[in-house]
Amino acid sequence: MTEEKLKYKIEQLSISERKLLAIKIKDFVVKEANRSKLNKQKKIVAYLETENSLDIDGLKAHLKNRLPDYMMPSAFMEVEKIPLLPNGKVDKRELLKTKINGAKEKNTVSVEEPVTEIEEKLVKIWEEVLDFSPISIHDNFFEIGGDSILSIQIISKARKVGIELKANQFFENQTIAELSLFSKETNIETVIESIITGEVPLTPIQHWFFDTHKMMPHFWNQIAEVKNISNDISSKNIESIASKLIYHHDALRSSFIKHENIWKAFILNPESISPFNEFSLEFISNKDAQDAEIKDKIASVQQSINLEEGSLFKFIYFNCGKTQKNKVYIIAHHLVIDFVSWNIIFNDVQSALKQIANNQSITFGKKTDSLKQWGSYLKSLIDSGKVLNELPFWSIQKNDSKKFPVDFKTNIKVYNESSIRNHTNIIDAESTTELLLKANKLYNTKTEDLLITALLNTICEWANIEHFSLGLEKQGRAVDDGTVDISNSVGWFTAYYPVMLSNIETDDIGEKIKSVKEQLHAVPNNGMGYGILKYLWNKSDVITDLDINPKVVFNYLGSVNDFFDNSKIDFEFLSHGTRSPLSERTYQIEINTLVKNGKLHINWSYTKDLYTQDNIFILANAYEANLKALIAYCNIKESGSYTPSDFPESGLNQEDLDNLMELL
Repeated sequence: MTEEKLKYKIEQLSISERKLLAIKIKDFVVKEANRSKLNKQKKIVAYLETENSLDIDGLKAHLKNRLPDYMMPSAFMEVEKIPLLPNGKVDKRELLKTKINGAKEKNTVSVEEPVTEIEEKLVKIWEEVLDFSPISIHDNFFEIGGDSILSIQIISKARKVGIELKANQFFENQTIAELSLFSKETNIETVIESIITGEVPLTPIQHWFFDTHKMMPHFWNQIAEVKNISNDISSKNIESIASKLIYHHDALRSSFIKHENIWKAFILNPESISPFNEFSLEFISNKDAQDAEIKDKIASVQQSINLEEGSLFKFIYFNCGKTQKNKVYIIAHHLVIDFVSWNIIFNDVQSALKQIANNQSITFGKKTDSLKQWGSYLKSLIDSGKVLNELPFWSIQKNDSKKFPVDFKTNIKVYNESSIRNHTNIIDAESTTELLLKANKLYNTKTEDLLITALLNTICEWANIEHFSLGLEKQGRAVDDGTVDISNSVGWFTAYYPVMLSNIETDDIGEKIKSVKEQLHAVPNNGMGYGILKYLWNKSDVITDLDINPKVVFNYLGSVNDFFDNSKIDFEFLSHGTRSPLSERTYQIEINTLVKNGKLHINWSYTKDLYTQDNIFILANAYEANLKALIAYCNIKESGSYTPSDFPESGLNQEDLDNLMELL
């Protein structure tokens, strides 16, 4: 592209876009090492040449309306003159020396402690959820290991100490200093809240479930054990917690009725639900025998679940006598809960146990919007036509006509749960930390972008294909317009959608990352529109057009720690015996990734009807190798570049943007 054409491109940009580019590239931005959890972390520092003293807060507010969040400087330094190279570009080496020679530094990158009461509360919550300290009020949440699921945990904890936040605020105001300006304090006194009952609309993911699971829909659960619970906590205490939870969280009282081949959801009265079972094992003196009996009882409870009668959320208390500590399990049908909901439940259980220990009444934080309100919101997106323009995008996310390689040929298209096998790779803590805190800075990516880049490369090499449709799961609560708030609402809100990914022909890892980043960021409305259009818009031709069944499904669940606070109570998910052996699955391979206790866990779930264990081991190891190579590349390469999605209003393609950057 000629210089004249590039200048023409610049002239077509809005004033704010031109300022955005100029400020970032030419005027003052350099990166400086700063402290982080385990090793030094880069931050953006602005060096300012000005004749008059600056209102730093005013400048921040001005830049915030013009710069993407990740480009906001975390510190501002006034210098007498910005040193330039002979070619007119900034001399970064000399600029750094200027700092040493006594430049006036404003809002330095050292840890800035909270000033207001709201900031103090938020710092404490961030340190608890992110599991490290100290945290500065100017630290960017997503740059210090935060993700969307952890942000919801912070919002929930903030409510309990009287700070009102909404999910979309975290993406608009990513530091504690900014959040505190836009948050409001609320009365944390107990409020009598209305109880939701009656029919509620199915969420898109619930529609998907009933479309897919015909044989044993009642037996598709998730189970967590409440570990290290004290024997001082009686069965009556646990029963009281269970009763309070189903009263507080409407979705836990759900029932599902099939009428004329159509499933409908109803919220029952709390009095009609049985959320607690108790079994005495005192007569069994052998621990192994007790554990076997516990396994049988849990299976029996699951078999007895009836979707129409409800009681899809239960606590099971086992009195183990003197043989071992009493055991408590939480069983929830997946129709009423998702990963974010589990975090809400865990926090509520922690809170209830503390209140019991202190002889206090059990109370929970303020409820957010109900399932009925959520259903009304989704309907409004259809009625207003907001998601209809997404149809062309979703209709081209079709499966590749080529088949994936398999070890066994079969005509089966639906696989039973009894055929599913699992294999887990665990990435070391050092590589995981580099992935979360350093690798994303090179191309302004999210962790999921990098994980999927490595996966795309691995699958395409393994299957000898150029592209394929990947099924993606997201937490589904990121509402951009702030109309509804379900950050502390329990239910199954997961957004599931397909996206066709192409693997470009290059050995340059950086180009691959940028390509995948752009493909993923092209997905509209966080993927929510696909399920809305397919299941909630009554157009049969649309449903057929959107009948897309990816062979591979991927889910990044973010970060969790074993302990949710400083108490000894923790929660452990059961990985076996939670679904009927006859449950159906339409995809061939599922990859679930999760950072637990500082290490990335990559679980491969596959059907033995198609694959041998050895083949999956090879695939999983290839993915680990590709991911580590990607992480190493991102951490060794000194500088990256931007992509068109970093400047969404500019209309530039990658080539134009690269040339424009070079010109500036």
